Amino acid sequence: MKDADNHPSQSEINALITLFSSGQLQEALDEAATLVKNFPEDPLFHNIAGACYAGLGHLESAVNSYDKAIAIKPDYAKAHYNLGGAYHELQQLDDAVKSYESSLAIDSNYAEAHNNLGNVLRENSQLDEAVNCYKKALTIKSDYVEAHYSLGITFQELGQLNDMIEHLEQAVALQPDLAEAHYSLGDGHKDLGQLENAVESYQKALKINPDFSEAYNNLGNVFKELGQLDNAVESYQKALEINPDYPALHSNLGNAYKELGQLNEAVKSYENALFHNPDYPDSLNNLGVVFFDLGQLDDAVKSYERAIALNPNYAEAYNNLGATFSKLGQLENAIQSYDKALTINPDFTEPHNNLTIIYKKQGLINDVISSTKKAIDSMVKELTINPHDADTHNNLGIAYYEIERLDDAVQSYQKAVSIKPNFAEAHNNLGVALQKLEQFENAINSFEEAFSIKPDIDYILGNILSSKINSCNWIDIVSLLKDAKIKVNSDKKVIDSLYFLALSDDPALQKKLTEL
Repeated sequence: MKDADNHPSQSEINALITLFSSGQLQEALDEAATLVKNFPEDPLFHNIAGACYAGLGHLESAVNSYDKAIAIKPDYAKAHYNLGGAYHELQQLDDAVKSYESSLAIDSNYAEAHNNLGNVLRENSQLDEAVNCYKKALTIKSDYVEAHYSLGITFQELGQLNDMIEHLEQAVALQPDLAEAHYSLGDGHKDLGQLENAVESYQKALKINPDFSEAYNNLGNVFKELGQLDNAVESYQKALEINPDYPALHSNLGNAYKELGQLNEAVKSYENALFHNPDYPDSLNNLGVVFFDLGQLDDAVKSYERAIALNPNYAEAYNNLGATFSKLGQLENAIQSYDKALTINPDFTEPHNNLTIIYKKQGLINDVISSTKKAIDSMVKELTINPHDADTHNNLGIAYYEIERLDDAVQSYQKAVSIKPNFAEAHNNLGVALQKLEQFENAINSFEEAFSIKPDIDYILGNILSSKINSCNWIDIVSLLKDAKIKVNSDKKVIDSLYFLALSDDPALQKKLTEL
């Protein structure tokens, strides 16, 4: 129907908009084609046809329709905006930027154009420019959820985590059911070390979207960092129920089982990861670690070597391979592996520490001092960048201990456990340093804390017994010795064989302990 001036009637326009708005895109496109034929100089119908093509995935046709609308009406801000969206989907980012900028040159208060221009710039790694676009969008429209969310994600990429959290919190305040924003908040809190807040955010995301496997995975990671390993296992298992073919989830589950001491379950998880991705170096490395803990050293070597074959720059796998060669008594191979790890990553502290141990066994005092100093320098440098890294504080303590700087070692271990209270190895190491300083009661407290977290940690019962005997603290001595015998019978190396010899006259247990 045409009016007297050969213009479409309002009812025709409304009918087309209704079809488009209700998602009947093919019907809307058919109607738009008819109207374009009847009114070829009306930019509205070309623009709506373009939107229908875009919604149906016909992006090149969408671009042609938007171009026709703009040719008829060069100051058509909406058509320039839509053209930008089509170019973005086509990954023609420079053209997308030009289209959004053209839209904004016509209408500088077009909040959505500022936001989408920010999205393109962020994808193009122009993060500071993207931030400016999102801020302009929010100046125009302060309750613009998408802009708050996108700005928060951009701040995350820039490492500005407090700004990230501020804008994501505004996004969820405006739209509480935005699962992705709660999930990203969890990531921000985790990176800031605010682990309880991270748990809360991930759980909110999962309440909104129970099939959010990534949120279950990251929740498991936080539980693992909190030492809540059973909760971590449960989270990873729920993630795998949703996404059973994802190798990293199997690997993460294996890591949790490994920390729980459930080594056979860990092996199964890593093997499941490798079933889904045989070329997964991290799972091969982790599988090697478990084989090492199980005493299957040849299998450990094979796993590390497969990981290195896939990733020749895998410094951690070289370090672990060195530790395995050292255990096998192949010290030259061990040294070569540690040296290779340090060639790849000169600031990797563990190979320095491990080389120190070998040099100490070989009586190479100058090499011990040199290697330890290099390790200390690397760790001090690392801690200026990341002062909340509990593992590095623990490793620094080990290095200080090796060169008899015991007070410094104690301070480093104390820092490690203040950051990560469930860090059993650091508590145990702290006890060893305190014991050497003859602060036996404090040593006992540290050993008992380690024992409460991880009862099967190497030499833990021997350490407790030694400190108690040295301080004439006879409380629970008999029960501790009985527990040590039970654990040795269960293949747990909880006491040094020579020390056990002085406490027990059971030859069978003594023989078993020397074999562990």
